[in-house]
Amino acid sequence: WIGFGVAVDFHNAIGTEAIEARGATMAEYLKTRLARIPGVAVLTPMNRRLSASMVSFGIGGMTSGDIGGALMQRYSIATRGLHEGGYHGTRVSCAIHNTYEELDRLLEAVAEITRNRV
Repeated sequence: WIGFGVAVDFHNAIGTEAIEARGATMAEYLKTRLARIPGVAVLTPMNRRLSASMVSFGIGGMTSGDIGGALMQRYSIATRGLHEGGYHGTRVSCAIHNTYEELDRLLEAVAEITRNRV
């Protein structure tokens, strides 16, 4: 409960609008760069108003387990697998505590995985 109170205080100090704007800006950064990697399909709409701070993507010929497993085992990057509704991919959250350096590390990992198609 103490942690919850601290989290609420942190959120209130920064403000909902600033938190939403940062997440959306980071997601836009990630989607734009993922779309440039051959073999990667960005599943989240590019329109900022339709995607918030979540980014879903797939890699041709790979299951959600293939992608998420490689990201976790090789790069210690945690994602959530997407395997509902015929999708095969993974989802990344761009949260207030994430950095652009972390997004760049993810992009490098995805590019390497895509080239090698684990």
